[in-house]
Amino acid sequence: MGTQSIITLLELAQAIELGIQTALPNSYWVVAEISELTVNSKGHCFLELIEIPAHNETIIAKLRATIWSYKFQLLQSYFYASTGIHLQTGLKVLISVKVEFHAVYGLSVSIHDIDPVYTIGEEEKQRNEIIARLHDEGIFTMNKDLELPVFPQRLAVISSAQAAGYQDFVKQIASNKNSLRVSITLFTAAMQGIETEQSIIKALNSIYEREHEFDAVIIIRGGGAKTDLRWFDNYTIASHIAQFPLPVITGIGHDKDISITDMVAHTSVKTPTAAAEFIISMGNALVSTIDNLHARLSDACNERIAEQKFTLQQILQELFHSNTLRTTIANNKLNNCIQKIKSASLFTIQKQKHFIEHISSNITPAIHTLTHKHQQNLIHSAYKLQIHSHNCILHNKQSLELLQTKIELHNPQRILSKGYSITTNAHGTIINSIDSVQPNDKLYTYIKDGIITSTINKKDATN
Repeated sequence: MGTQSIITLLELAQAIELGIQTALPNSYWVVAEISELTVNSKGHCFLELIEIPAHNETIIAKLRATIWSYKFQLLQSYFYASTGIHLQTGLKVLISVKVEFHAVYGLSVSIHDIDPVYTIGEEEKQRNEIIARLHDEGIFTMNKDLELPVFPQRLAVISSAQAAGYQDFVKQIASNKNSLRVSITLFTAAMQGIETEQSIIKALNSIYEREHEFDAVIIIRGGGAKTDLRWFDNYTIASHIAQFPLPVITGIGHDKDISITDMVAHTSVKTPTAAAEFIISMGNALVSTIDNLHARLSDACNERIAEQKFTLQQILQELFHSNTLRTTIANNKLNNCIQKIKSASLFTIQKQKHFIEHISSNITPAIHTLTHKHQQNLIHSAYKLQIHSHNCILHNKQSLELLQTKIELHNPQRILSKGYSITTNAHGTIINSIDSVQPNDKLYTYIKDGIITSTINKKDATN
């Protein structure tokens, strides 16, 4: 080995530095993705830049890059003002870099400028590609096509447990004016940052395993920067939500912007509070519908009861008039019978008296005994006639009393007061045979102090 080939480490480093400066003397515009980004206490920004080809997750290039503090504040402000997004991991950027080599710190690139227009275009392009892909796969509106329950009460909520938005959601649900019962089960997830996709998918999978326990899924987060919304412009999250078997409601806290997650969800509202109000409004609408139906049913029942009460009063009145008429006719017949008996008795007595007087005036004293005998016979006949008349009157009186008793026994009011009842159908026809009714017929049973309404569930034949 010759002495001319031996150099120091510093000399080698200086040779590399000179070679790089000679080979790469200029600044270069480079497209790269930010995989890591940190800012130290002095304000210097250190990045790791990578390149991943389309439809492939393998990194094919990686370099460290630096934005020195004096330049970082200017570039950060300029980039945010142009895009509404802070420099952060996951962004694809077009940057102007100069390759440098330092004897102590090694190879790095120094970033001097950034083109925000490229990032805006790339973000929008990627967003449009995701939307087009969801449409091409035929899943974009699948979740929207699901039927949301009239009032979803069992809610699976995906959010951060510490998020103010989640606390607002729970408070709004708990303070509803109708005291509606809503069950909330929290499935925690990161709602921004690189863990967003993985944690939301994990939460959705956990809910899917308990699908039968829930009516809907709510994804909520509090307000934040516009940049936070980009984590929801994610194909994996969107495709899972679009194909999820339960309706998904989103409220991720942006009034003006809408994410792809919002687009594929069944229902999208602006904030967590709005999501709670949406659920409560459905419950209030259901309560209002039930109240209206209850009022209508009550009015219909009262009207029906009034009609049946009027019909029953008419029936009772007709029965009363019918029984009164029958009693009057029976009394008249009895009186006529008594008069006839009296007339017949008086006629017989007068006839016998006249016969006696005639006999007395024409017979001789010799036949006094015969006369006396006939007189005795007459007295006996009169006595028998009196007894016969009395018995006849008594018999007819008993018949009349029996008839009166039967009439009273058949009086509907008396029958009802003894615990019996009268049952009619909806047309007022009295039911006296099981063949007169059919399943689902409504029956009205009249008792002494009211009406009982019933419905035939099934028809049983008994011997």
